[in-house]
Amino acid sequence: MKKEDKQQFTLRISQANPTELVVILYEMLLCYLEDAKEALQPGEGGSGEPERFHEAVRNARGCLNELLCSLDLKYEPAPALQRLYMFCIRRLARGEQRLDAGPLDEIMRVIVPLCDAYRKLA
Repeated sequence: MKKEDKQQFTLRISQANPTELVVILYEMLLCYLEDAKEALQPGEGGSGEPERFHEAVRNARGCLNELLCSLDLKYEPAPALQRLYMFCIRRLARGEQRLDAGPLDEIMRVIVPLCDAYRKLA
């Protein structure tokens, strides 16, 4: 994630209500997934940047863990979201293990509609 993006997220977090915080976490997660995918692209050396990939995956996992911990399972749709987040965590682990962007695309297909829905709520 670029320095400017971090500054923008920090500013937005300082002014956000709880629903907006969820949107920001989704957006940060998507940004880290993009970073991870970019890190796997062949560079001049031909093999990408595995260290950058692992760092982006670690940051994405942090976002997913924060989303997971923020759920109040007494209320709907928290149990369904919990299952989706756990799916994403498992796919993230698989992608990291294999240095594969395929599972990252699967996570994005889950998170983008959720982000859009929460954005409408916010």
